Amino acid sequence: MKIGLEISSLSFPLSGIQVYIKNFLNKLLKINGGNSYILTAKLKRMSKINGYNPQSFWFKKYDIFHGFDGFIPRCISAKLKSAVIHDVIPLVEPSFVSESAGKNFKKKMMKLINRADILIVPSQYTKDSLSSLFPSERIYVIHEGYPENFRRLPEGEVEEFKKRNDLGNYLLYVGVINARKNVHGLIKAFTIVRDKRRDLKLVIISSYTGYGGENAMDLIYKNRDSVILMMNVNEADLLYFYNAAQLFVFPSFREGFGLPVLEAMACGTPVVTSRTSALIEVGGDAVEYVNPYDINDIADKISEVLEDERKRNQLRENGLIQASKFSWEKSARDLVDLWKRYIR
Repeated sequence: MKIGLEISSLSFPLSGIQVYIKNFLNKLLKINGGNSYILTAKLKRMSKINGYNPQSFWFKKYDIFHGFDGFIPRCISAKLKSAVIHDVIPLVEPSFVSESAGKNFKKKMMKLINRADILIVPSQYTKDSLSSLFPSERIYVIHEGYPENFRRLPEGEVEEFKKRNDLGNYLLYVGVINARKNVHGLIKAFTIVRDKRRDLKLVIISSYTGYGGENAMDLIYKNRDSVILMMNVNEADLLYFYNAAQLFVFPSFREGFGLPVLEAMACGTPVVTSRTSALIEVGGDAVEYVNPYDINDIADKISEVLEDERKRNQLRENGLIQASKFSWEKSARDLVDLWKRYIR
């Protein structure tokens, strides 16, 4: 089959969507099963996508055209048009995006709904949120995965990494800094915990600051003696940061999936996260849940896990088991199988 893969979003700064596309795409190309894949992108984005050579999609014919980030061009001719919707949070919680971003998202969604034959979402939560706009029988849940090299590392390697980077005991957050991620709430909870644990630090690894992230950035600056901000950490080092953390804390208000939670579990890092949205699907019974709107609850749960070694060990083991249920290869194969159901 001739399959067009739209990857324009790879030209934007790294976030969960770009991680998703890169990992999913790499697995998909390896298990092509005789398919002919053509990478496509918008003309103005093509030169900004490093490592790939996308073509223009204008007026070409495909058996299948797949938009990796909710975009199917009007001019495409294909027997089957599929696309990924990573989340519909701008519709569910419009306060988490700017007014202009919210309007643009609605326009994008309306165009996609009129053009797509089937939609792929990363969680049941996202499917349920989308079902009022698109027939639920044509929305399919295909979970995300994590890099195959993300694993629990030998203790000696982890200690060497900590010494080399002058790291002591720390909590870890990985993700964009914006209003939805609740980084400001995390920092407030951390300062409560640190009143009793002066040796503790908070490491925040991010790629950029988005809408509503100003409050968090102000708190990072005010607490710069104990809060460490690191930008654009490569995947090799990220593996070590996960392994070396006391806890991974991710008190996001809403997630379409919650990839960092999965990555942390795959590294055997105890996780504290929100009992909301898709995070419950990702974490299962392997994480400690908090109410993200309650700073004291976040602080109390962090302290509880830090002080209970037995609980930390249990979270580590349960997290590894939970993470094993997910893989990019399984996700890619599920998508190929889904396409085959429609194109025979």
